[in-house]
Amino acid sequence: MIAATRVGAKEQGAERRLQDLLRRIAGNRAGVFAVYVHLARATAQSSPQTRRRLIQTFESLAERREASVFLLANRDLVLICRDVPVPEIDLALNKMSECAGELGPRHGIDRPGGRDEGPAKWYDLSAGDEFQRFCEFIRNLGTKELPRSAGIFSQPLGRGGDQPLDAEKLATIGRKLHEIHISDLIRQQTALEIHRSGTASPLFRETYFAINDLLARLAPDVDVLSDACLFRHFTQSLDRRLMASLARRSKFVDGEVPLSINLNVSTIATREFQKFKVAHDRDAGRMVVEIQLVDVLTDIDAYRKARDVLHAQGYNVLIDGLGPLTPRYLNIRALEADFIKIWWSSDVVGRCRNEQTDAVRNILDAAGRAKVILARTDSEQAVKWALSLGIHRFQGYFIDRLAVAMGMRPAT
Repeated sequence: MIAATRVGAKEQGAERRLQDLLRRIAGNRAGVFAVYVHLARATAQSSPQTRRRLIQTFESLAERREASVFLLANRDLVLICRDVPVPEIDLALNKMSECAGELGPRHGIDRPGGRDEGPAKWYDLSAGDEFQRFCEFIRNLGTKELPRSAGIFSQPLGRGGDQPLDAEKLATIGRKLHEIHISDLIRQQTALEIHRSGTASPLFRETYFAINDLLARLAPDVDVLSDACLFRHFTQSLDRRLMASLARRSKFVDGEVPLSINLNVSTIATREFQKFKVAHDRDAGRMVVEIQLVDVLTDIDAYRKARDVLHAQGYNVLIDGLGPLTPRYLNIRALEADFIKIWWSSDVVGRCRNEQTDAVRNILDAAGRAKVILARTDSEQAVKWALSLGIHRFQGYFIDRLAVAMGMRPAT
C-alpha cells in the first residue's frame, strides 16, 4: 500500500496512514501491539502470485479481527492489532515461512524487546517506551532513501511485488472489470433480528463483491490502495458493475428478504443507479443502501442530498462503520439514517470495557436502539453483550452459522 513515488519526492502512502493510525490510538493503547513482518526478505525468491496470497492471508486476519495491515514502501508488512490472539498471527507467519522455506514462528519470531531476527518482530504498544520506539522506527522509514533492489519502482510491470496504482492501470482495471466474468465473486450475508421469544427473522441480505478474490482476478500485482483518489474511482466502478450484475441476475434477489448494497455517495446521482432503480422498482421500498461513515464525513452536504433522494425513492439508508472511536462531535440523529451499523470489537469487554461500552451506549441513545445493527458479530460473547445493551439486530460470521441452524439460506 505504497504511493508510486520515491521516498523524498512524496510521502509514502502506507507509512503516512500508519503514522495517522498511531496518532489516533496514542491515547488508548490497551491491548494494542504491532508485528513488523519481514515480507520482502521472506518472498525475495517468490512469484508475485505467492506474495499476493501471503498478503491476503494477513488481510483475511484483519477482516476477522480488529487489526490493520500496511504494506510498506520497502515491501515489508506491518500489522497493528488490538486483542488479537497471538496463535492466529503465528498461523499466518507459519504459512509465510513455509512458502519462503524459512524457520517457523515458534523457532524464529522475536517477541517485544527481542532481537530483530526471524520473519517478524513484535512490539507491545501498550507500553509507553515501546510505543515511542516503534513510532520513531516508522518515522525513520518515511525519511530513508530506499535501496533500488527493495523498491517497486526498480521492477518491470507485472513482476516482483505489488505495482502502485496509477491512471493507466486504473483504466486497464476498469476495462477488465466490464469484460471478464466476475458474477461468481458476488457474496451475500444476512442480517438478523433476534426476538425476545428466541426466534429470529431476516432484516436484509447484504450483497457485495469478494474484494480480495476480485482483485486477484483483475489485478493481482496492483496495489489499489496506494492512491486514495484513484481508489475512490475504482470503488465507483465496482458500484456500477455490482448494480449491473444485480439487475441481470435474479438469484440474488429472491423477493423474500430485502436486498442491501454498499454504494458511494457519488453513485446515487448516476444514470447507472437510476437504471438499477428501474430494474428493482417493485422492491425499492424494502431495499437498503449502505454508505460508509467515512464517505458521509468526507462531504456531509453530498450525503444529505443523496439520502434525501434515496428516501424520496423509497430506499432505506444505512450508515456503516460506527464504533467506540466514532467522533463524539458527530450528531448521529441529524444523519437521519434508517439503520446504523456498529462494528463489534472484543475491546468492549476487555480492559477498556467501561469506556468503550459507554461510547457505544451514547451511540445507541443518539440513534435509537431499534435502528442499530451489530456488525462483525463473530461470537456468542458479542451477542450476549449486545443484548445486554438492548441491541437485537446482528450481522457477522456467528450470525451466518445461526441462520443456517435455523434453516435460513446460508451466506455465500
